[in-house]
Amino acid sequence: MPYLIAAVVFTTVLGLLNLLLTLAVLRRLREQATQPAAGNPDSELLPVGAPLPAFTGHTAGGGVVDGATAKPEVLAFLSTTCGACLEQVSALIRYVTDRGIARDAALVVVVGPADDPVGTELTADIDPVATVLREPLDGPVCRAFNQRLFPTFYLVADGVVRARSIDVDGLRTHAEPTRA
Repeated sequence: MPYLIAAVVFTTVLGLLNLLLTLAVLRRLREQATQPAAGNPDSELLPVGAPLPAFTGHTAGGGVVDGATAKPEVLAFLSTTCGACLEQVSALIRYVTDRGIARDAALVVVVGPADDPVGTELTADIDPVATVLREPLDGPVCRAFNQRLFPTFYLVADGVVRARSIDVDGLRTHAEPTRA
């Protein structure tokens, strides 16, 4: 009988320890899910002063954007599977609107499957203020920029990266004064 009691106590303690470890792992996963992006932005983003790579992409409306002729002032990469990306959409729209940036000078690449309803909703929200390119993760624009970190935002002037960030607020600190 004492062996049975010891076995039950041992099993109960082991089960409680397993439960505590599982809850700790779940809490850590939730914390990671709310962080803006994974990875080291310094190694993942184009460096300040780098020229934009050559690219060609297709707009959500079926047009073509060529990096050689496009003159983006703001360039953003958003993924349909990235919670932080979805949280940044309204801030991006406000930033472009507040700065008076022309629609064709704001370029947003929405990465995800073509039939993804989240991508369709993102495109509808952003399209009035920016040119939206839709493509899969391995699409031509993502390949040209070696894009793996989402969200990513760039300020560009004369085809050269002037500022980079993983959130829109990071661009605000580098921005020029609002246009009149």
